[in-house]
Amino acid sequence: MTCSRSLSWKSADGKILLNNEEFLIKGINWSGFETDTHVVHGLWGEASNIIDILDFCQLIKVNALRIPISLYLALHPEIIVNVDDCVECGETSLAWDILENLFDLAAERGILILLDMHRLNNLETSEFWIDNEHNELMFISGWVNMLNRFGSKINLMGIDLYNEPHGRSTWGMNAPTDWNTAAERIVQAITTLVPTYREKLIFIEGVSTGQAPHLHSYTDPSFQKFMGQNFDGFVTNPIDFGSPELNDMLVLSPHVYGPSVFVQDYFLDPTFPTNLPQIWDMQIGFLKDITTNAVVVGEWGGTCVGPDTLLYYEWV
Repeated sequence: MTCSRSLSWKSADGKILLNNEEFLIKGINWSGFETDTHVVHGLWGEASNIIDILDFCQLIKVNALRIPISLYLALHPEIIVNVDDCVECGETSLAWDILENLFDLAAERGILILLDMHRLNNLETSEFWIDNEHNELMFISGWVNMLNRFGSKINLMGIDLYNEPHGRSTWGMNAPTDWNTAAERIVQAITTLVPTYREKLIFIEGVSTGQAPHLHSYTDPSFQKFMGQNFDGFVTNPIDFGSPELNDMLVLSPHVYGPSVFVQDYFLDPTFPTNLPQIWDMQIGFLKDITTNAVVVGEWGGTCVGPDTLLYYEWV
């Protein structure tokens, strides 16, 4: 990757395209920057460090990292990381500098980064992209800060606009709580304020169960979804960023988990896990028939024990 002069990303023909060639993502989430440690986890003590972890990722052919951050971090470049949370970072290291170092070390190994606005504060998730302490302008400013600092990194493949809008967040309900119209506003604002943010990707997640015009009855097993998985509203209210160029950056990114995260009724079906492909098709598989944008599962996983073992060995 460091030999390439530029990387041009596009979401088209149902695929992620890199310089007009299909690109298959083998990615993992590496959490930490979104928490009160303000740095990726696992760096406490001397057992591991950033280079060793990235070398391992390269060894197992991981080509992308989804790095969660918080709006709090995005608005406060002066945050210093506690040496107890990152021994290699020293006592005066800024979180943003560590993130930049992570970008550069990952690039040397051909590993891409997707920045994910995971939380507003650094302690808990919010159902909306705003709360009593953060309005939409602050949310936009946070992303502008991140892109002004890291947007030119060759291995920044894109951004995940907001993690798992849920609870009262809606899609296509003609309400102030509609995530789809908020996402359109926010992206238009960000790309106006940072006009150089082009030819990269913008991941948009769905909402949670029941918060969009329903495609199926609530008695249908496919009705129940995980947070970020509900794209039912996309059928009647697709995302439109306002131009073909921006729309080619759109990636739809549902989150799909197993029973260790939450026991959905379909996990209790006697045909589990062979019943899942039909349910997944009804939940998110229909998207391939109504959009040319790529669909990429942004989170999956759980403890690989019990019923989860059946799920992951069969399908993952």
